[in-house]
Amino acid sequence: MDGQRSVARVMWLVGATSVTLPLLSIWSPAAVPVSFKVLVTVLLAMAAAHPVAGLMTLAVLGPVVLPLIITIGPPPFGANEALEAMVLGVLAGIAWRWVVLGPPAGGRLARPSMVLGAVAAASAITLLGVHQLMTEPLPAFLTTLWIHLSRNYFYEARAFPAWHEAAVWLEALLLAVIIERVVHRAPRSGPMLAWAAALGLTVEACFSLLRVVEIANRNADPVGAFWRHALTTRISPHFPDMNAIGSLFALGAAGWLVVAMGPNISRYARALAIAGASVLGAALWLTGSRAAVGATVIAVAIGWLALRRPSWRVVLAALLVTVAVGVMFLAANPNLAPRATAGVALKVRVGMADIGARMVRDHPWFGVGLTAFSAQSTEYASRDLVMLFPPLMFGENAHNQIIQVMGELGGVGLLAFLFYWSRVLLPAFGSLRAGGATLWLWALTAGLCAFHLSALMGHPFLTPYVVFMVFLVVGLVSGLTPERPPTTHWWPRVVVAAVVVALTASLPTRIRETAGAQGDLVIGASPVAGDVDGVRYRVASATSTWFVRAPAKLITMRLRASAESQGPCTVHINMDGWPADQVVVDGQSWRQVRFVIEAIREVGSHRLDVHASGEGCTLLVGQILRQ
Repeated sequence: MDGQRSVARVMWLVGATSVTLPLLSIWSPAAVPVSFKVLVTVLLAMAAAHPVAGLMTLAVLGPVVLPLIITIGPPPFGANEALEAMVLGVLAGIAWRWVVLGPPAGGRLARPSMVLGAVAAASAITLLGVHQLMTEPLPAFLTTLWIHLSRNYFYEARAFPAWHEAAVWLEALLLAVIIERVVHRAPRSGPMLAWAAALGLTVEACFSLLRVVEIANRNADPVGAFWRHALTTRISPHFPDMNAIGSLFALGAAGWLVVAMGPNISRYARALAIAGASVLGAALWLTGSRAAVGATVIAVAIGWLALRRPSWRVVLAALLVTVAVGVMFLAANPNLAPRATAGVALKVRVGMADIGARMVRDHPWFGVGLTAFSAQSTEYASRDLVMLFPPLMFGENAHNQIIQVMGELGGVGLLAFLFYWSRVLLPAFGSLRAGGATLWLWALTAGLCAFHLSALMGHPFLTPYVVFMVFLVVGLVSGLTPERPPTTHWWPRVVVAAVVVALTASLPTRIRETAGAQGDLVIGASPVAGDVDGVRYRVASATSTWFVRAPAKLITMRLRASAESQGPCTVHINMDGWPADQVVVDGQSWRQVRFVIEAIREVGSHRLDVHASGEGCTLLVGQILRQ
């Protein structure tokens, strides 16, 4: 047992160090306002001294991060990055506390979080490896990465997009694990955190209503303008992805409605829940997300049937009212601008699903990599789909969270994703069926169901703000679900360790194959250094690798020794791992080496490994041609 506790402390030490490192880029630069530095520092100190207080503060302030930073002085980065800094402050405070005092044991989220986090991290490391091969030698690249993590983490997120997305996932998973353990240790904190999160999200929704009022007041007829914009204008309070924010508001609205339907709550609590549901419902409507509205109705209806068990007459009346409201929504919704009809939206999603399926066919195990779905989608897009959905011309995401995960992380990532959510929702469903569950467990579980239903028509997890808010709720759901007695089975730990080891072992192969799939990638040669006899060339090292994008029937490589070479160069060339040719070149003229491709591949690349030898040999490689 002491050994397990020591291992746990070491793991939390690694976690505490990892989440503290990016915070250095908050505390060091003068460009960050002192007020924001103080906010993050106070969150860290508060979380270290009293984890519940730190989490409560995050639950209230996190949803309104943009108005908050505007009020106290905005840092030189966006709201997503500001919220991440606040989350890191809380995580660092609690993690360091548990390193010193020992972490609480138990919980069901740790192992699935390790699996899903390892899959995301491996994908990001793969793309980092490819980035390094394409830019600079490994020592220089590691220096660049260290400077980025410790100084520029929040300022230059686009420099390493895959790593930043993986970091958001890892931080959100850790946040859920911490909340789960805090609530298990202090059960009364669960409902308190739920109230705080719901109220914070409701305040954020108020800014949608405020925006409509501001727009209406600029018109000669404010009342008419208010109703016109309420029915025809899509509004998200502070983030551009309407559907992602709609999914988050669906979570909040469904949760408030289930609380309002609770059988044994005070009048004050019911009135507050009705008010919260009204505000979030209105804000949800303003996002114009049909999927989110429909998902909310379905989740709340199921919760109502389970909690209240109404008579069939009441169910029939409610169904008729729901259908009437749905018809009104569909009638008004096409007026939202810019807006496609429901039929066109469905065709687009079917087309994007087909793109995702073909992407998975070509990359079945590990996908195309985090953040890469949009860029890769253009290679799979048909002309008809581009005509129907013009933004696809520049790359688009899947418009379905499951397909997004499957396309970017492959079958392995999808299994890890589904395994994680099964460990969150299935125990909660079991607790609800068994009876005796708290009302907030009913509410938050319904909210998560609404969120996931709406995510079948969107990709809300591409917005970091949404990721952090949802995983805060995940931690609450798992924490409010009664914990089973701990088991002594050894095999779950072994399976998790095996998955992590296997993912780590796969990295060199994945980096090499992903680099090859980039096409026209060069390893071990200079940038274009000039031209000789009209041929632009690179200077190759003794061993170099050249990737040529498929399909190709004939590949022509032009070789020559530099004028400074003391003698001829003997060049051995392997193609796709097999010996292909051996030539001797001098500095007098270019020599063309041709490779005829017998087994033509439609995707991927051909790999040419070039080894040059000879006394004082400097090999020049001209532009490689393919036909």
